[in-house]
Amino acid sequence: MKLTAIAASVPILVLVIVYQAQIPVQQKNEGAEQELIRLENAWADAWVKSDAAFYDRITTDDYTWGPHP
Repeated sequence: MKLTAIAASVPILVLVIVYQAQIPVQQKNEGAEQELIRLENAWADAWVKSDAAFYDRITTDDYTWGPHP
């Protein structure tokens, strides 16, 4: 009887753990997606306004634009 109870409990426990483990990943992905959308909008806004300071903040000193020789 104990073995049957354990055998029935293990799959349920595994499903609960898997479900709980997925929730923070989904929330983290949504946060990352929102951050990328925010950056893309800021990039487009800087392009329209010719905001060179924005590009200085988001690029490294060795960043180059266009094809490389």
